[in-house]
Amino acid sequence: MLQYGVNPNAISQALLGDINQRLVGRICSACGDRVSWQSPDVDEHVAHRPGDQSVELWKTTGCDACYGSGFSKMTCVPEILTINRLLKEVIASGSISVSLEDAAKHNGMLCMAEELAARVYRGETTPH
Repeated sequence: MLQYGVNPNAISQALLGDINQRLVGRICSACGDRVSWQSPDVDEHVAHRPGDQSVELWKTTGCDACYGSGFSKMTCVPEILTINRLLKEVIASGSISVSLEDAAKHNGMLCMAEELAARVYRGETTPH
């Protein structure tokens, strides 16, 4: 909205939150196979997992049950930003880019990339 010339103070007073979502495929239970952590199929970005999460990486091959896609259905991965007093101040200041993301994470927001990585580690979807 700033790009359209809307006053940052007006935005901070009017905005209650922001929701972003993506649909990702759930691994087909009929053709999904576990992949070794050291497998060349494991993307290097996924290989650097956060914390001590237990990991179940999967690879799909496609079958009749999933019509060759490797995924049985879709699931929503949300990113929800709830605007609080601190975020209102950051927005009103006009310095939105990095400081807003930092303030949102400090407020407990889990960004979409982190949520997607967690779902990959839990074996719900693949990194590809």
